[in-house]
This record gives sequence, structure tokens and C-alpha cells, in this order.
Amino acid sequence: MSKERISMDKNFCIGCPEVKDMPKCIIQNIPSNSYIEDIIENSELKYSEYFICHKFAQGFENNKLVITPACDDCGLCQIACCKKTPAAITSLFNRKLESVLFRDLGKASILFQSLFPSAIVASEVQVKGNFRTKRIDLVIFLNKTAYLIKLIKNLEKIPFYSRSYGEVIDTYNKLYPNINFTYGNLIPTSKLNVKLPFDAQTYDLEQLFIKVGW
Repeated sequence: MSKERISMDKNFCIGCPEVKDMPKCIIQNIPSNSYIEDIIENSELKYSEYFICHKFAQGFENNKLVITPACDDCGLCQIACCKKTPAAITSLFNRKLESVLFRDLGKASILFQSLFPSAIVASEVQVKGNFRTKRIDLVIFLNKTAYLIKLIKNLEKIPFYSRSYGEVIDTYNKLYPNINFTYGNLIPTSKLNVKLPFDAQTYDLEQLFIKVGW
């Protein structure tokens, strides 16, 4: 996150009278208890309602989002807005948002679904088989590429997850030869310059956003 960041605009909402229920900046349906096979095969997924704001600092009055003083400016609701300006999205990536994502994988699912609306995005995705890792933190499936993402702050644990996720990818490459499986570690921006004694596919939010493709 090297470029200049802007503060969240708490008055960004211009209203959405066309929305009959709660807008996507307040609540979204995200996949729950999904298997990676279901995502790849575009099978029907089970969804659960998930609140956007981790501080519950939102109201909805006259078809317009109202942000209460409890807001801590993480910016997720502004990114999730159905009328957001795409060019300004990465300027809202900040350490408060990072903190929210690393604490709550459901919020990470919401973020990347908002960034890539044509993708299938799910968190805590289950895999079938005798793997050391039974769940993948985040899967982004877009254009026949499945991105398997580990959210990790303790960089010393990367080799373990690299092997574990690698085993999953090796197996699924054989099952789905027409799908490109790729692995990456989402880490805090503050740790990007840490020199590691091993190869690691590490990205901060902006780098992962670019890798998946905007």
C-alpha cells in the first residue's frame, strides 16, 4: 500500500431507492460450508447472511446508509457499495481494513466478492481428502482460475501452509486439468519487506487485487 490513501467518506452513500431489501453495503449473502468442488463445478451453494460492518455502526433511513459514531473507518462498506467508483477502490485499502479481514474471513469473502463481482468467492472452503489442511481460508474462482489464498500474519508458518495448500493443488490439478489452481499468502502490508529464508508467494491487499486482475 505504497500510494497515498484516502480516508473513508462517511457520507459516500447517495441512496439506492431501487433496492427493496438491505443494500450490499449493509448485508450480503456469502457462501457457507462450501466444498471446492461445488465452486469449480458451479453447483448450487448454500448462503448465509453476513453483516458488512464489524462495529455494527450502520443504520438505514429513507433508502440511505447512515453511519454512526462507532465507525472506525475500515472502509469495507464503501468498497461494498453497489454504486462505488472502481478507480478509487485501492485508495481505501488501509491497515484498519486489513485488521478486519485477518480477524474475520467472512469479511474477506465480502471484500473480494465486491472487488470481483463476476467471481465466485468463498471463505473457509472445505476440501475432500486426507490433507493436513481441511479448509482453505479463501477461494476466488474467476475465468477458470482458482486462487487459493491463505491469510497469514505469522510468516514463519508459511512453509507449512505452502506444503499443505500445494498438496491440495496437486490433487485438484489431476481432477480438474482444465482449471488453473494457484496459491498465495495474503499478509499485512507492514510485513512485505520482511526477508524470508524461503520462497513465498506473498501479497498485500493491493498486490493480490492486481494479481487476480481488475
